[in-house]
Amino acid sequence: MALVIVDMQRAFKASMKRRTWKPIVREIEIAKKSSEKIFVLCMDSYSFSYREKEILPFVQRNTSSYNNLFKVWKRSTSGAIEIVNLLNSMPSKMKQPSDKNMKIVGIETDCCVRSTAIALRKMNFNVKVITNACADVNDEKHHIGCHTMYKYGVRLFHRSS
Repeated sequence: MALVIVDMQRAFKASMKRRTWKPIVREIEIAKKSSEKIFVLCMDSYSFSYREKEILPFVQRNTSSYNNLFKVWKRSTSGAIEIVNLLNSMPSKMKQPSDKNMKIVGIETDCCVRSTAIALRKMNFNVKVITNACADVNDEKHHIGCHTMYKYGVRLFHRSS
């Protein structure tokens, strides 16, 4: 299994609810304990020197020294193509059968999380979205995004504390 953290840049901080931080950090910790790959997916609309400063500090702190971390700079709302290209370009010793299993957390549930999850699902990945580790500008948009993902075969999961 690999963890995909979607749109953790400062520009989307308004969508980030405080209650979402802890579940995201918990998913990072679970992924690290299991030696899972972690993909931090951000929009590629910044200069290279600015990118690192743009990722939200709590994500930086919790992933900084992790060896299996991959920062993916996407050009559209879905970063699925960039993730697949990165997986395909890895040396075979780094590839695992479990790489076809993706667990997704992040912000903008009804846009970037949804489009990434559905695109990966259409590419035959097994996709699970941790719903309480996702947020949107309001609960209605969050629920719409979750419902749409479910219709496309994305598994929705709420991890309790």
